[in-house]
Amino acid sequence: MRKLVFLMIIALVVTGCKEPESKPEKESKPESEVDNLNPVASDFIIGNLTQTVGNITPVTVKPKVGKSTGTITIFYNGSTILPTEVGTYTVNFNVAAVSGWNAVNGLSAGILTVNEQVNAKTPFIASQPTDATVTVNAPHSLSVEAIVTDGGSLSYRWYSNTSASNSGDTAITGATSDIYKTPTSTVGIFYYFVEVTNTISNNGDGGNKTASIRSNAVILTVNTKVNAQTPTITSQPTNAMVTLNASHSLSVAASVDDDGTLSYKWYSNTRMSNSGGSVITGAASATYNPPTSTAGTFYYFAEVINTISDNGDGGVKTTSIRSNPVEISIASPSGIIIDLAGMNEWQLIEQSAQVTTGVNKTFTVTGTYSVYRWYLDGVSVGTSSSYSFNKPAGVYQLVVVVTNSSGESRSGRCRITVGN
Repeated sequence: MRKLVFLMIIALVVTGCKEPESKPEKESKPESEVDNLNPVASDFIIGNLTQTVGNITPVTVKPKVGKSTGTITIFYNGSTILPTEVGTYTVNFNVAAVSGWNAVNGLSAGILTVNEQVNAKTPFIASQPTDATVTVNAPHSLSVEAIVTDGGSLSYRWYSNTSASNSGDTAITGATSDIYKTPTSTVGIFYYFVEVTNTISNNGDGGNKTASIRSNAVILTVNTKVNAQTPTITSQPTNAMVTLNASHSLSVAASVDDDGTLSYKWYSNTRMSNSGGSVITGAASATYNPPTSTAGTFYYFAEVINTISDNGDGGVKTTSIRSNPVEISIASPSGIIIDLAGMNEWQLIEQSAQVTTGVNKTFTVTGTYSVYRWYLDGVSVGTSSSYSFNKPAGVYQLVVVVTNSSGESRSGRCRITVGN
């Protein structure tokens, strides 16, 4: 037992005498000798290098995620004041040293571009609305044609006004297209214009994104329905005494101021009147040659018709007027007519005639009457519509007194000279 304990003591002594081996400790450098990194431009995120004049914001330089730097200063041509005028500029920046980073100067930030502001262009009116004259209740539209070259969107607004001006205005509710259907239910003069607006997308550069132009002011005249004007007869047909089979012409002259077309119709009648009557076939000009192959008294008048173009407004497009009636007395060469045409009641007409002894002459009067009374040198010589005269050489006075159906009386006196 004692021998075993002794051996164990010897073993402990032997192992306690040998020191265990230890690894040498790493020497540390002073803080001033730490290896800092040298930043390069790719370590940074650079922003706002594209600017718009009048809307300049700071150029930004910041380290990428997980990195930090000291103060960053941006330069252009050695100045920290960056350009604000339109153009392109090369800019760089400096980075101050911090723990883990060395200071570095002149890192490239890239090209700073300063652009002009984007403003909406003013539209160009290629086709203006135009003045017009229309008839009441006739449909009418105003229109405008405009263009723009910047890709903007055009919109429209129509205005009414109290004068022919495009300043001062009243916007018309709902009139927002390039065509405006104007109201025409009221007669009068009305004024309109349209405003055309160009709108572009807002890119936030501070430019004007809308631009407008106003059209010329237009005048819209709304008239009443267009009716044909009644012609004015400037020259009436006239009464005449015509010898049997002699040529004779009736004529009428008329005018209108509405540019209408005049046409004519001649009528015959049984009395001295322009009402009733019968249209004479083929008598359709301003002149008419009545037949003279039959002795007697005949009555005629003309109708002048004005016709205008039909514009569909519902107005009266034709209108007419009748001339005064005329009396044409046709007698054989052996007869003499005492002209009572156009006389007032009891007005006396005087005329003269020359005849030859031994030749029968028949005296008649113009017109048709209900009562005839013939007097030769104051002596009653007949009551028929004519008087047959055959006397020796000398001078005689023949008087006729007639009465019409209305009881009006007229008279004529003829001095007859009878020669050999």
